[in-house]
Amino acid sequence: MASMTSNTNRMALAGVALVLVAGGAYYFGRVYPPRDAPTSGTIAPADRYRSSQIQNSDVALGDNSVPMLMQTDAFELMIKNPSFRALASDPGFMALAQNPAPSPPWRTIRRPSPPWRTIRRPSRQWPISRR
Repeated sequence: MASMTSNTNRMALAGVALVLVAGGAYYFGRVYPPRDAPTSGTIAPADRYRSSQIQNSDVALGDNSVPMLMQTDAFELMIKNPSFRALASDPGFMALAQNPAPSPPWRTIRRPSPPWRTIRRPSRQWPISRR
């Protein structure tokens, strides 16, 4: 008889476990994801950001005279020279550098170049054949 009771207990326990598993499957399959809320599944295509490529007009460059100066050999020599560094740290030189004198008016007038500078050279005919 003892085996009969243990067999009945096992069947009851299996039935309860089966009801719990079925109830959990029903809850997570039908009730848990809300039906009224606007949801989308994993099949919907992703909305990715797409923009045009950057154009030359999109980039605004400022004055590039300082970077061009810093890339010269003369600048390298100046910053490595201790006497120039002492001059650059002088307050009087700093004030002069902040307020440079205006250029004289005769420097702004362009004069034509003298005739001896505009010598035209005859054009050469290539190849020159010697027979």
